[in-house]
Amino acid sequence: MAYEIVVHQELRIVEVVLHGRRDEHEPFQSRLDVDAALRANGFTWILADLCDVELPGIQTLMSFNATHREVLPPGVKIAALCNEALATHPDLVFSENVGVNRGMTMAIFIRRDEAIRWLTGR
Repeated sequence: MAYEIVVHQELRIVEVVLHGRRDEHEPFQSRLDVDAALRANGFTWILADLCDVELPGIQTLMSFNATHREVLPPGVKIAALCNEALATHPDLVFSENVGVNRGMTMAIFIRRDEAIRWLTGR
């Protein structure tokens, strides 16, 4: 799976844009890279763009949320941006629940503006 990290200085958001099918190692590496960008900029908000992620890979995200939440610093807020089909997919909804139950502040969004508003409070 490929990913890009974009730092939005004006919004104080680190965005990770994911493409393709997730593999078992990618979530850990992308979170390490996002963590480095957060710490370098003093930010705590993440916009994870999952619109181009293949559905079979979502189970990996759930497993990662269950076992590796400590990869990101405490207090991080994650908005997961997805297309409509992905946002209602049971694996992603379950992944969100697992993350929240493990102490992560995260929510799923279909609209980018709503995700940014939730992150920033603006």
